[in-house]
Amino acid sequence: MQDICLKTFAVTIRGGKGNKCRQSILSQHLIAPLTELITSALDVQRKDNERGIGPSMPLALARKYPSAYKSPGWMFIFPSSGLCAHPVTGEVCRHHLHDSVIRKALKPAVTAAGVHKKS
Repeated sequence: MQDICLKTFAVTIRGGKGNKCRQSILSQHLIAPLTELITSALDVQRKDNERGIGPSMPLALARKYPSAYKSPGWMFIFPSSGLCAHPVTGEVCRHHLHDSVIRKALKPAVTAAGVHKKS
């Protein structure tokens, strides 16, 4: 969540081409839906934090700041529905949605909309 600024309508893209960070414009039409998603994600984080669980964190950061997982800035806007074991530490955490979820949801939507693309 730390990469989105709703006040200035900006989004930061990290690790893009050339492994550089860039800022881009965020459409004003996305503010209301994004606010709803952020509120929902923060509710998930609050419930997880009560159980001592948080979003998956980079290993060095989690070691340096052991309470960082409680900060809203580190929560994913699209958290996964389930918990998983961190691949390095084995601690239970919540990761973001896998990119295949979007692909699986997009295919029936495109078919229902009657969009026919060339193969």
